[in-house]
Amino acid sequence: MRITKSAAVALFAIATAFGTKGRAQGFPPLPPDLAKQLPPGLIPGFGGGAPTGPSSPSSTAPTSSGKWSGPLPGVPVSGPQPGLAEWTVLVYAVADNDLEGPILDDLDEMERIGSVQGVNVVMEIDRWRPHPASPAASRDDKTNGDWDEARRYFITRDDGSTTIHSLLLDNLGEIDMSHPKELHDFLVWGIKKFPAKRYALIMEDHGSGWKGGFVDEKAPPEPQPIMMSLTEMQSALASGVKDAGIAKLDLFATDACLMSTLEVADAIAPSVKYWVASEELQPGPGYEYTLAIGALAQNPKMDGAGLGKAFVNAMRVGYGKGSQAHDPTVTSALFDMGKIGAVRVAVDNFAKIMAKDLESNKIPMGMASEVVDTFGPRTDPISGPKDGFADLVQVAAVVRDTSSKADAKASATAVIAALDASRLDKHNGDDRTHARGMSIWLPPPEVVSKGLPHYRKTPFGKVSPWADLLQMYGNAFAVSTAPKVTNITVGKNAGNPFGGERPVSADIDGEVRNAVVVISQDFLGTKVPVEIFGVTDPSLYKKIPEGPGVTAWKKGKNTVSAKWTPMYATLQGKGGMEFPLVVNRARVDATSFDADVGLRVIGGPEETVMLRFSMPKGSSGYAGSKLLSGYFIDQVQGQTFYTPFSPAKLPPGKVAFEPRFSLIDPSGKSSQIKVPLIQVKWDKLDDLKVVQRPMLPGKYDITVIAEDFNGHVGVGKSSTTIP
Repeated sequence: MRITKSAAVALFAIATAFGTKGRAQGFPPLPPDLAKQLPPGLIPGFGGGAPTGPSSPSSTAPTSSGKWSGPLPGVPVSGPQPGLAEWTVLVYAVADNDLEGPILDDLDEMERIGSVQGVNVVMEIDRWRPHPASPAASRDDKTNGDWDEARRYFITRDDGSTTIHSLLLDNLGEIDMSHPKELHDFLVWGIKKFPAKRYALIMEDHGSGWKGGFVDEKAPPEPQPIMMSLTEMQSALASGVKDAGIAKLDLFATDACLMSTLEVADAIAPSVKYWVASEELQPGPGYEYTLAIGALAQNPKMDGAGLGKAFVNAMRVGYGKGSQAHDPTVTSALFDMGKIGAVRVAVDNFAKIMAKDLESNKIPMGMASEVVDTFGPRTDPISGPKDGFADLVQVAAVVRDTSSKADAKASATAVIAALDASRLDKHNGDDRTHARGMSIWLPPPEVVSKGLPHYRKTPFGKVSPWADLLQMYGNAFAVSTAPKVTNITVGKNAGNPFGGERPVSADIDGEVRNAVVVISQDFLGTKVPVEIFGVTDPSLYKKIPEGPGVTAWKKGKNTVSAKWTPMYATLQGKGGMEFPLVVNRARVDATSFDADVGLRVIGGPEETVMLRFSMPKGSSGYAGSKLLSGYFIDQVQGQTFYTPFSPAKLPPGKVAFEPRFSLIDPSGKSSQIKVPLIQVKWDKLDDLKVVQRPMLPGKYDITVIAEDFNGHVGVGKSSTTIP
């Protein structure tokens, strides 16, 4: 769910706006699109049937679309079951941070189903209590007694309220759930106390891929501060299953952002049979647990692969087309961990072959870092995300199609085959259709040196030749120089000089990784970007079968071109107030965009947030774009973290969005300016619209920015006038 911490000011702002001491009492309305997936009677008033009593028999399993074909699944139980159950589901919920509320909502979802005959569901949850003087104190969820220690619950079916009705088993006091000892102890306790034929572990909280995850804000200073490293997770899982007396967990589900990486897979594979995770930012609500746990209650004899598919399906139904929470950027994938070893062998061989002739292969690697799906936020005006969570299959595919070396092509093909063979199921949103389920760390070369020392401490980074290849690749472009941008021309449109399509072209001389055009307009006396879009040489650009668009840049001069329509997007709210959004489509084939804006409590504090929008398919315009989700932005220990929130849950009439724009200096570096005088407010979410407007008459700066493979930036400027 979710990446590490949110900003304290933002937490205070939203809490103040809500004006509550915690979550609303009473069970929140179930979205109709999810309600229709549930069997009749599961929740009174939903599902289309008369309420069904606690002793209702189980029926058939849900279909692949998530729809149920029978009555209430399973026979609920109120306590640990004697003998050997079919399944024990162990939920490790690290809620000692700003995700306390969403994780308590997950507990509610689990209580809609509860434990049933043959299935034990057990949770360890450590709640949050920020310091009373902290601005975040108002965000503290005060429901259910507002305890802040760690507790263990046997999850039971309840009446649909937000009050915890599950059976309290243990009060552990204040513990550090980011410490591997606590995960180990929970596994041993849960497996021994609730014996079963199969075991599942769910870990939910913040995640940051190979960097680790699962944040406990009360954690004391450790080598890996406040969150569990992959080495710690690996040791906790291995020792936990060993000391509990089992060979492996049948299923491991990570309900956290960006965790479906090869580095994570390599760390957990010795202890896990099947694993489900997401390459992308996980929505705040995470898995739809009513559907996932309900599928198991419906069919307790399913195996680990079957339960993993139920978790993927919960994402498919909860966020797919036609759902109320539709999010086209969502990804989820299920892997057979017995086949991850073959993926590792293929990647290690790929790394050795690439390193053997890096001079020939460095450009394909650098190109892959730029053009494949890379997961996380996309607001950087130059080259998008720098974190380097790059889709592994797409990386190999770019090398296969652009390297001149036969051995590199063959080894890349082997990586694709091994990864595809290990993946059993996946769901990709409309805007992540080419994601193949697992990423690997491949950042731009200029970023490698900063992250590599930490990367080498991961189990994968310690031993895989991939880390050595990254070091060589990071150094390979050290002597490069910035490209030169000249001859920028902006054509006219005789038929429509005001808003008609205009050709833009420029010459770029040098080693090129990517190029963008930035359109800037005078706004309150300052030139600010209003649109960013990628440019290429159309004759050198092609799409490869796995999805990325690749430009085979020539050595020396390249001529790039694009079509520019002088239209821009605005975010409009109640009363028609609106402000421009800086639409960043640095990738030529982008169909979604992120924008940084201010989020302010009316009359109160303001914090920067990132908003994610989808764009209409088959259109270069912005009308009809949909606001999908928002993310608080926080700087923690030198890293940027994003905590998701749902715009639909912001209190109408009490908060507003405000413009924030990036300025780009002659070197290509960007900085932000705020414009607090303009506020977009709303009474209902439908008041918020993305509107396409013709650019106002006046002079516009046309800036072409080209990057080489080491992040050196060349900038050229021109101007045009809209009459």
